[in-house]
Amino acid sequence: MPRTRSGAIQSQGDFAQNSDLVRTSNALDGSGVTVGVISDSYNCYPVYASNGVPANGLNGYANNGFNTTAAGDTTSGDLPASVNVIKDATCMNYGAPIQLPFGDEGRAMMQIIHDVAPGAGLAFYTAENSEADFANGIVKLAASVASGGAKNQIDLCIQGAVGNDIINNLTPSGGLGSATCTGGNAIGADPPLCRYPFRR
Repeated sequence: MPRTRSGAIQSQGDFAQNSDLVRTSNALDGSGVTVGVISDSYNCYPVYASNGVPANGLNGYANNGFNTTAAGDTTSGDLPASVNVIKDATCMNYGAPIQLPFGDEGRAMMQIIHDVAPGAGLAFYTAENSEADFANGIVKLAASVASGGAKNQIDLCIQGAVGNDIINNLTPSGGLGSATCTGGNAIGADPPLCRYPFRR
């Protein structure tokens, strides 16, 4: 069976949730929808490489061996060139030597989203500055998504459950949308998966 592929590696989640079948059967690719992602960082890997932070080893920023950058992901087709990075982490303020470097998890999440919905727009905001800035990121992403031309749905993929009140109170004018909150740590996540409808 033919499958739409975005980039060098296709996530197994695309096949597991049958989104590949939905795309091919209904000519859907996410066009007209923008997905906002909040996570640790988007493109810290080149900053670490240029500042002597080791890539390998237990304390490396890419100890799994995957050390590509956002530019590399664009070249390979794993991400579109049009990702809207509203605010990235301050990469070198990750808390060394106690904390590990940021893992560009936001970019990894976007690679999966791009596999599932290759026509969707993507926007990113870091979750690493403070709880207040995290909440501000939800508002900024929602504004970015709404101004990006999404007509029927807003999806914010959020790691962690901080900002629930902001999501619950987010009521931009317009049609019905939704915000999705997924816990990055399934054990003890509060809650591990939640869905909040709001008007936009």
